[in-house]
Amino acid sequence: MLLPLALTFLPNNWWEEVAWQGFVQARLQDRRGPVMAAVLTGVLFALQHIALVAGADLVSAVVLMLVRVVLAIPFRFLTGWVYIRTSSLFLVGLLHAMSNAVTGGSGFHPGLLARLYPEQQVATTAHLFAFFALGLVVLAVTRGRLGSRSPVGSLEAAPERLAGPGTHSRSPLTTRPATGDRGRGTASTTAPPRGGGRSTSAEPVGPVRSPG
Repeated sequence: MLLPLALTFLPNNWWEEVAWQGFVQARLQDRRGPVMAAVLTGVLFALQHIALVAGADLVSAVVLMLVRVVLAIPFRFLTGWVYIRTSSLFLVGLLHAMSNAVTGGSGFHPGLLARLYPEQQVATTAHLFAFFALGLVVLAVTRGRLGSRSPVGSLEAAPERLAGPGTHSRSPLTTRPATGDRGRGTASTTAPPRGGGRSTSAEPVGPVRSPG
C-alpha cells in the first residue's frame, strides 16, 4: 500500500489538490462561503472523472455522473474542513492519495480492499461512500462552518476586514487634541461638512479668561 500511496501522492494527488483545493475551492470560499464553495467544486471535480463513464450508453452515463456528483460534494466538505483547520495542501493531497491507494491501487495494482475482497465490486468504490459519510458528519458537527469562523465568506466579513489592514473608520464628529496656553492640551472639535461644502474646523476651545 505504501508504494502506490507514494507514487500517486507526489506526482498526482498533491498537485491535483493544489489546483482544486488551493486554487478553485479556496477562492470560491472567499466569495461564497465554505459550503457553497465545496458544492461548486464538487460538481467540477466530478466532471473531471467523466472518462470513467466512457463507453456507457447515454442514460447510464448521465446517471453515473449524477451519482459521482452527489458523492463528490461531501468529499469536498471533508477536504475543505482539513484545509481550513490546517492550511496544509500537503495533508489534503495525502488524504486524497490514501483513498486511491486503499481502493483502486492508484492504477499500479489492486488496492488494499480489492485484494482483501477480490470478488466484491463495491471494494473499488468503498472510499467514495466512506468520504460521503465523513463529509456529512463534518458538515453536521461544524454546523455548516467546516471549521471557518466566517461561513458566509468575505462579503459579510467584519468591516475591518473589508476596509483592509491599517484602516480605521472615523465617526462624523471626531475630537483631536490641540495645544493651548502653557502647552496644556485642550479639545478641538471637527464638524462634518454641511450642504456639500468643504469641511470647516472650529477654533480650539481654550480656557476662559477674565478681562484685565
